[in-house]
Amino acid sequence: MSSQRVYVIKYALTTGIVMRKVDHESSDGRYVHVEWPGGINDKAMFRKDEVYSTLEEAVVAVKELAQKKIGLLKKQIKKLEAITLDDTLKNFETPNKV
Repeated sequence: MSSQRVYVIKYALTTGIVMRKVDHESSDGRYVHVEWPGGINDKAMFRKDEVYSTLEEAVVAVKELAQKKIGLLKKQIKKLEAITLDDTLKNFETPNKV
């Protein structure tokens, strides 16, 4: 497996999909160690659901991640839009003058 290349999607929503050479798999098969410049010993470890063997699979997974993130952001926006001045002043106390 050491000559295999995989597509890492862990940081895809910020820096894009990255293709890296596999160094080895963990003994339990849950993690993949890949060459990663700047990592410890120029390697990094990713969960199996963060790496894909084809670009097409990686793109599908990133689109799903993006849709989840959009849903979470919409929920946050809705919460923020519902905030009123009364909400922000609810726990506000004026300091006592000395």
